[in-house]
Amino acid sequence: MGVAAGHQGRGIGRRLLATAIAGFRELGGRELFLESSSKLGPALKLYQSMGFELQPGIKPGSHYQRADVYMIWRG
Repeated sequence: MGVAAGHQGRGIGRRLLATAIAGFRELGGRELFLESSSKLGPALKLYQSMGFELQPGIKPGSHYQRADVYMIWRG
Protein backbone atom coordinates (compact mmCIF):
# COMPACT_ATOMS: atom_id res chain seq x y z
CA MET A 1 0.00 0.00 0.00
CA GLY A 2 1.29 3.43 -0.80
CA VAL A 3 0.11 6.97 -1.33
CA ALA A 4 1.79 9.27 -3.87
CA ALA A 5 4.03 11.84 -2.18
CA GLY A 6 1.90 14.78 -3.32
CA HIS A 7 -1.17 13.29 -1.62
CA GLN A 8 0.35 12.18 1.67
CA GLY A 9 -0.79 13.71 4.94
CA ARG A 10 -4.46 13.80 3.96
CA GLY A 11 -5.61 10.62 5.69
CA ILE A 12 -5.78 8.65 2.45
CA GLY A 13 -3.58 5.83 3.75
CA ARG A 14 -5.67 5.55 6.91
CA ARG A 15 -8.87 5.31 4.86
CA LEU A 16 -7.34 2.73 2.52
CA LEU A 17 -6.20 0.60 5.44
CA ALA A 18 -9.54 0.93 7.26
CA THR A 19 -11.35 -0.18 4.10
CA ALA A 20 -9.02 -3.14 3.65
CA ILE A 21 -9.55 -4.23 7.27
CA ALA A 22 -13.32 -3.82 6.95
CA GLY A 23 -13.35 -6.00 3.82
CA PHE A 24 -11.18 -8.57 5.56
CA ARG A 25 -13.60 -8.66 8.51
CA GLU A 26 -16.58 -9.07 6.16
CA LEU A 27 -14.89 -12.14 4.74
CA GLY A 28 -14.58 -13.54 8.26
CA GLY A 29 -10.86 -12.94 8.56
CA ARG A 30 -9.32 -13.06 12.01
CA GLU A 31 -5.61 -12.57 11.50
CA LEU A 32 -4.13 -10.25 8.89
CA PHE A 33 -0.40 -9.87 8.39
CA LEU A 34 1.69 -7.31 6.60
CA GLU A 35 5.31 -6.93 5.71
CA SER A 36 7.01 -3.59 5.53
CA SER A 37 10.35 -1.86 5.81
CA SER A 38 11.82 -0.20 8.88
CA LYS A 39 12.68 2.73 6.58
CA LEU A 40 8.95 3.55 6.31
CA GLY A 41 8.51 5.11 9.77
CA PRO A 42 5.25 7.00 9.11
CA ALA A 43 3.67 3.88 7.58
CA LEU A 44 4.68 1.76 10.57
CA LYS A 45 3.14 4.30 12.95
CA LEU A 46 -0.07 4.20 10.90
CA TYR A 47 -0.19 0.40 11.00
CA GLN A 48 0.33 0.37 14.77
CA SER A 49 -2.34 3.02 15.28
CA MET A 50 -4.76 0.79 13.34
CA GLY A 51 -4.11 -2.20 15.60
CA PHE A 52 -1.22 -4.01 13.92
CA GLU A 53 1.32 -5.45 16.35
CA LEU A 54 5.02 -5.85 15.64
CA GLN A 55 6.22 -9.44 15.50
CA PRO A 56 9.71 -10.64 16.44
CA GLY A 57 10.56 -12.03 13.01
CA ILE A 58 9.69 -12.00 9.34
CA LYS A 59 7.25 -14.56 8.01
CA PRO A 60 9.15 -17.23 6.07
CA GLY A 61 8.73 -16.98 2.31
CA SER A 62 8.35 -13.19 2.10
CA HIS A 63 7.63 -11.84 -1.37
CA TYR A 64 8.83 -8.35 -0.46
CA GLN A 65 12.63 -8.24 -0.76
CA ARG A 66 13.05 -5.13 1.41
CA ALA A 67 10.77 -6.44 4.18
CA ASP A 68 12.38 -6.35 7.59
CA VAL A 69 9.22 -5.68 9.60
CA TYR A 70 6.39 -8.17 10.14
CA MET A 71 3.11 -7.11 11.77
CA ILE A 72 -0.18 -8.85 12.59
CA TRP A 73 -3.69 -7.49 13.10
CA ARG A 74 -6.02 -9.73 15.04
CA GLY A 75 -9.71 -8.99 14.76
